[in-house]
Amino acid sequence: MSSASARFAQAGQATFLVHLAKTMCALAPALAASGTPRLPAATPHALALVHGLLDLAGTPPSAAGLGYLASAFAWLVLTPLLSQLWLSAMTSAAPLGEHARRSAARYGPALGLAIAGVGFPCVLLAVGVVACTGVQAALAFTHDERLRDLCAGAASLPFIALGLYGLTFHDVASARLALGSPGLRPSLVAGLHFTTLRHVVTRSTIGACTLLLAALGLLLPRLWLGASDSAVLVCGQCIALAVTLLRARWLAGLVARLSRDIRSSTAG
Repeated sequence: MSSASARFAQAGQATFLVHLAKTMCALAPALAASGTPRLPAATPHALALVHGLLDLAGTPPSAAGLGYLASAFAWLVLTPLLSQLWLSAMTSAAPLGEHARRSAARYGPALGLAIAGVGFPCVLLAVGVVACTGVQAALAFTHDERLRDLCAGAASLPFIALGLYGLTFHDVASARLALGSPGLRPSLVAGLHFTTLRHVVTRSTIGACTLLLAALGLLLPRLWLGASDSAVLVCGQCIALAVTLLRARWLAGLVARLSRDIRSSTAG
């Protein structure tokens, strides 16, 4: 089976399970803290972490902040398992329990990929901030603030490009692991080998659409639906489901293309 659409449909149960886990991680602390969900986020693992850190900035730390941090940590721990279950469901037709068993067996390498996927952008962010600060300092002789800002922005472009490559590389390496890579190192090598410019462009486009949908989920319900928490929740979760389906379609296409590339390289 090589059709991305067929793989997308085949992984329907796993997609629903992943979306349910994301929803619970996003809404559980909000429900516990106030009785009404305050974070109908399309990307709960990231937004919950930021929200929790902001809440913890207060004195004393709020229960909601602790709840959001706990949910973000739970999501990060579950991500390798759910990611491999999701990708495994796209590689072959088997019961969901069999895919869960396979993903549990690959948890160690998947966790390593997740750590690399988080660590690489963090290092890039730190180096990018240092580079932009250095450019600003080097141009301190000029009073043209626009010029300094433009040069700092230009200095950040390589780090943005590397960050987009890193996100794509993580998805490719994770897909290769689900397709039968024997461990972490072979998956990393396969990620370097199979990550192409086409994959980076496609992944970046999907990421831009995800950010747009997340912004719509957070901003438009409040603007159009007033202060109704139930309306905001329904609208936000519909958009969150759209984000999950969009990512599922990207992963299904990636698994299909990667399967063809592996067969071609093996035949060659």
